[in-house]
Amino acid sequence: MGKSSLLHLTGGRLSIHLDENSYCRVERRKAEKWESICHKDPPLDIKRPVSYLLLDGRPIADFRFPQEEMQQEAIRSEFGSGFRYTLAGTDRNSFEVPVSQLLTVEIYDRFPDAAVIRSRFLAEGEFAPVSCEVVSGSILLDARRMGGRSPSDLWAYHGSAELREHCLQAVTPDFYKRNYLGVLESFDGGGPQPRYRLGSQPGFGGGIPLVAVWNPGLGTAIAHLEPSYRRCSLPVRAHRGGPVSIELVRHCREMLEPGRPVHSLETVLHLHEGDFFNALSNYREMMRCRSVTFSASAEAAYEPQWDTWGLGENFRPEEVLE
Repeated sequence: MGKSSLLHLTGGRLSIHLDENSYCRVERRKAEKWESICHKDPPLDIKRPVSYLLLDGRPIADFRFPQEEMQQEAIRSEFGSGFRYTLAGTDRNSFEVPVSQLLTVEIYDRFPDAAVIRSRFLAEGEFAPVSCEVVSGSILLDARRMGGRSPSDLWAYHGSAELREHCLQAVTPDFYKRNYLGVLESFDGGGPQPRYRLGSQPGFGGGIPLVAVWNPGLGTAIAHLEPSYRRCSLPVRAHRGGPVSIELVRHCREMLEPGRPVHSLETVLHLHEGDFFNALSNYREMMRCRSVTFSASAEAAYEPQWDTWGLGENFRPEEVLE
């Protein structure tokens, strides 16, 4: 389990380790071996809990979860039978009043490679209301743990519907993609996006609220399981040639106010083999449990297709084949 693991949650084929700051490392069992692509001991300046708050952009991330107060119970929901772990912790150092977090982690028999995470935050005392964002499913990846040449030797699938950019991209040492699933500029408060990669254009939000990052050894995906649209982003970031972070950010319209709780989006963290297809398949089946229906794909969807956009209006078939 490691010296830094204070809380150890196990279910299905997953083993989840939380340290004293609720930094999360996840392992997946393959045969009799536990495999992980999570960074073992990241630098403190980029280390974050699995769930935390951003208040006016400032992280509230120093939560302590007493091991002796963890609760475990058998549950049954639309996802089937499983176990729920409940943890309560408090950050007494990052804000002018203590901020408490109630964290639940659920693992289901039907989805043994996935954990469902929810968080509720509450601040008591006297303070002026402050705008907030809620982060969940925060993970730091180091591809070297699964045979990568560098921490960012990974590929990523981005489900957001940004224009003029491939949904599949190699992760580079300076990679950043916000994956904002909202309407940009002033329509919903998302604001201008100054850091779009070359060749992309801000568009109108939508797409699949999922990102998957993998190498040939192991992959990690996060998504939200809300049955309807939620304004959020799923940023993928390589930290100065170091580990790669993924997380789900709920962009709230509400404020953090005294005595009024704010909640994360219901988040699924999924470990998988192979590329992004397995992550999407797991997400589809979990959403079906939420009565979200998907149309059957036409046979033509599985055939090769050729994009002639870059060849102009006048081109020959031979140019496409070449």
